Amino acid sequence: AFFAVFPRAKDAVGAAVAAQRAHAEYAWPEGVDVRVRMALHTAEPDIVGDRYFGLGVHRAARLCAVGHGCQILLSRSTAGLVDEDELAGIAARDLGEHRLKDLDRPERIYQLLADGLLEEFPPLKTVSEVARTKETPTWPSGTVTFLATDIIRSTALLRELGRERYGEVLDEYERVLRSAFSAA
Repeated sequence: AFFAVFPRAKDAVGAAVAAQRAHAEYAWPEGVDVRVRMALHTAEPDIVGDRYFGLGVHRAARLCAVGHGCQILLSRSTAGLVDEDELAGIAARDLGEHRLKDLDRPERIYQLLADGLLEEFPPLKTVSEVARTKETPTWPSGTVTFLATDIIRSTALLRELGRERYGEVLDEYERVLRSAFSAA
């Protein structure tokens, strides 16, 4: 992830549009298709040293996470400022209210529209959209029993085996459990 901070919403919008256009025009090595999703949120964060903290930073990251490559999303607060500035060639499409992971308040999300940018994308990957479109699984309901597992001495194993070998052990651990559980 890469964060940039702008004193005005319209400056952030201009930078986001320029960055999307630059990514689209850039001749990536070996014909690789690099698609970047972006989100803009306007808030009053806490500043500690040279770093920003707070719910505003978290909301911007969560908003970005629900978008698609080449898409620019705006929070309600940013969209209001963009609308107020009436930027030439810029519009915002209301995508509705969505729940974002780990945030209590739903967010009204807008897609930034600008000349030269893609405009059509699949539905957002929000908690509410996934719940709305997902078929109801045939999971047990009523009273259920959860079986929890954990590797004892996990941190010691990581130090002892190294990251790569430890990752292999975790993969094998999961394979063994899945096999045993499905056979039971």
